[in-house]
Amino acid sequence: MVVAIETKELTEEQEVRRAPVDLICVIDISGSMEGEKLALVRKTLLSLLTMMGDQDRLCLIQFDNNAEVLVPLKRVGSHNVELMKRMVNSLEARGGTNIANGVDLAFQVIRDCEERNPITSIFLLTDGLDPGAASRVSACLAGRDLASVNFSIDCFGFGADHDEDLMVGISKLKDGSFYFIDQLDTIDECFAKALGGLMSVVAKDVDILVLNSSFKPFENIKIRRTFGSMWQREGVTSGSKIHLTQLLAGVEKGFVLELEIPPTLVKVSDTERTHCVLEVELTAQNNSNTVTVRKSATLKLHLINEDERLNDIEEDGEVMENYFRVKSAEAIE
Repeated sequence: MVVAIETKELTEEQEVRRAPVDLICVIDISGSMEGEKLALVRKTLLSLLTMMGDQDRLCLIQFDNNAEVLVPLKRVGSHNVELMKRMVNSLEARGGTNIANGVDLAFQVIRDCEERNPITSIFLLTDGLDPGAASRVSACLAGRDLASVNFSIDCFGFGADHDEDLMVGISKLKDGSFYFIDQLDTIDECFAKALGGLMSVVAKDVDILVLNSSFKPFENIKIRRTFGSMWQREGVTSGSKIHLTQLLAGVEKGFVLELEIPPTLVKVSDTERTHCVLEVELTAQNNSNTVTVRKSATLKLHLINEDERLNDIEEDGEVMENYFRVKSAEAIE
């Protein structure tokens, strides 16, 4: 079965009133970025500045073997833009690559913020030529006590030799996305998509709890298998849980699981044909953390007895498509 969530598109009025963003750009200036890659990074960041509003805040961090803050988290107003442009144009390639140092400094910036905008994200700009960096970033994240802070990590790969697997791994740590930038005309498209996503966040700190049935004789029905790393069993005694950092407007997400439904000797009557076998509960916060949204749904099965004829039933094409998609992905891995 598939647990699906669909959100509505933002209205024009909601787009105008969108929540301000805290954005931390972590920039690779190692020797492998010299030349065309770093030139493209500069153009990327200058393009980004034109997309941000006065209420948004930007922090610039550069890293090679070590990491340093070039511009602390500041509002992108007219009095700060020129400083940010100068720092971007001053970027020069040098040294080795330690992605974890750069991203860990971004974690520190987030942790040390006394006040935050409703939406926070890290943009990592790199060629990803740092084997094992994803596991080191994961260790840094675990050590920074940021479990209660909602933010995402989006990775932007520069150069044909970029390490896509590494950057996808880093972005998955915090519900982010990976983008490949190989030429100037893809910059606006990639950044508009990433930044537009941040600006269309409609819910944060989303928990989806899928519970096994507690109704007899179906209390033995259980979730046999889940697909994808987003599922959690910890702290859930009779089901599974999904946690999402945020939900965007106008998107649909589907999560696939398998149910194990054992046969029962109990004969059902006409008045007992339909039974709830699974319960789904969703809780989320709005962008300002002032409202908790709660939604619920149930999976109901129509039952027949062993000696009764089963009429032809059409398969749900969307469910089967998602099921075969995750099975194929699992086989590839």
